[in-house]
Amino acid sequence: MTELEKEKKGNHFLYYFFALAILFLAVLFYIEQKNQPNIKNNNLQNIAEKQAFLVIDYGNKKQRVFTGEVIEGMTIFDVLTTASLAGKFNFKANSHLTAIDNLSNNEKSKWICYLNDQEINEPLNKIFIHPKDRIFCQYR
Repeated sequence: MTELEKEKKGNHFLYYFFALAILFLAVLFYIEQKNQPNIKNNNLQNIAEKQAFLVIDYGNKKQRVFTGEVIEGMTIFDVLTTASLAGKFNFKANSHLTAIDNLSNNEKSKWICYLNDQEINEPLNKIFIHPKDRIFCQYR
């Protein structure tokens, strides 16, 4: 057997090995998917029905969206606190939102928050949220 034939035979072995490895991984993936609990669409809908949504619009075409389950007694301030921990951003608020990351209220722009399309005029820690609520904070 020449060196060229040995090299070709070695390359064929690598191809077969990779094909076998891919097949093995596909079988493992299939088995794992079969063992996952079957989540029906109405279960997903029930989960979504217990959640509130937060959209942070930075005003420069950048938005961040958060969803999470509502806990009884939760306020908009609590939602912002939880989202800031999960999303790794900073925010400041006295009774209203005054800054997120490096965008602070100033003479030209400020943070305005809405709950279900209604502008919020009360302190954020006084407004309780409910499942399916939509909170929208926009810098403009």
